[in-house]
Amino acid sequence: MNPLWRWPMQPVAILRWLLGTYLFWQTAAWYAIGYVAWRFLTPRLDRFASLGLDDIGLLWVRNAAIMLIVIGGQHYVLYVRRAQ
Repeated sequence: MNPLWRWPMQPVAILRWLLGTYLFWQTAAWYAIGYVAWRFLTPRLDRFASLGLDDIGLLWVRNAAIMLIVIGGQHYVLYVRRAQ
């Protein structure tokens, strides 16, 4: 059972649950997505010396694709499969 719903409150167990399972994996996933986007999906910085619409469009398409994958994946799991 989640320690948030136990009574009497157990602050150490709540903190251990938040930092050990819940927040760690969620934060690690966001860091991994950010690292992959920066390392593999972002053009070299010297390309942005003269910023043009094609550079802005490239970043916009990259961000839209990441949003589609993340939000679409959440929609599929939570709404289509009705799993949580």
